Amino acid sequence: MLFKICLPFLALLCSSPSIANELSWDGFGDIKFGKSLEEISRTTGLEFVPTKGGTAWSEACKYVEVKGDSSIRFMVENGILTRAEVPVKTPTLFAINMSASLDKIKMQHPNAVVMNHKYVMEGHYIIFYSLDKSKALLLEHYESKVQIMRAGMVPSVMYVEGCL
Repeated sequence: MLFKICLPFLALLCSSPSIANELSWDGFGDIKFGKSLEEISRTTGLEFVPTKGGTAWSEACKYVEVKGDSSIRFMVENGILTRAEVPVKTPTLFAINMSASLDKIKMQHPNAVVMNHKYVMEGHYIIFYSLDKSKALLLEHYESKVQIMRAGMVPSVMYVEGCL
């Protein structure tokens, strides 16, 4: 049994640079919030490129993605990675069923903060703060399921429109 547990871990160590698959309030695998893109590239071997379309490129706030993977967007403010926006199928440190009702998520995670959505009448934000409240995992829940998921540093993770 130990061999089965260790094998995926060894494969991860031996593989070429890639994005890890779990989102937390600290980051996305080895891609950590609060670090510069240069530092992240140096330690992970990943190359970041501007996202196509969307927000205008600015040093104050811009979006990048890992070269070859446009499914995840990273917000960078003044050279520091502050937020990640990921597909809802992405695993999180909370093991949330993305198609669960709001009531069920609240029952399973009573410490989550629930707020009304800014634009969707019946929608809500479900927020999981880090212990020091400097980072958070945020889910947008409407139409009976989680529709959008992001994590990052406060206040960046809370920006509804992304880069302003």
